[in-house]
Amino acid sequence: MAMKLHTKAQSAMEYLMTYGWAILIISVVLASLFSLGVFNAGSALSTTCLPLAGYTCTSPLLHSGTLYITVGQATGISWTNTVYYYDPVGTTGCSLAAFSASGTTVVNSVWNGMTLASGFSNTIDMLGDTTVFPSSPASGASYSGTIWASYNSAGLSNLCVQVATISLKAV
Repeated sequence: MAMKLHTKAQSAMEYLMTYGWAILIISVVLASLFSLGVFNAGSALSTTCLPLAGYTCTSPLLHSGTLYITVGQATGISWTNTVYYYDPVGTTGCSLAAFSASGTTVVNSVWNGMTLASGFSNTIDMLGDTTVFPSSPASGASYSGTIWASYNSAGLSNLCVQVATISLKAV
């Protein structure tokens, strides 16, 4: 009888040790992930740029009131006189009057008069007024909106297209 009791105790001890080590390892991993901020909801809201089909949008950065971003297009046509706009509200239209009438602020790129061939991209800087991008935004402040492009192509002028939706955190 003593032999059977000893076997049961050994079996129970092995069971507890095996699961104890597994629980300890899982606890250490969870604590490490928690300390890295993986479970912090605010860390999931990072700076992103989601381009629409046929367009590219990478490397958005909001710094000292200026939005730096790389945008491009692969529509099969070349764009001339390209002007980019940031719209924090989501208004449709690309003209200065349309944006101004809606209460948004237009920010313009330096690429006026330049050609953007299909399959290429440009890095631009968009300087907004202080109501859109404060010159000294609080670190981690969030902004979201859309990037629009106004351009001429193949004899047509003032064509307008939404290029991307962006979500920004100030650095």
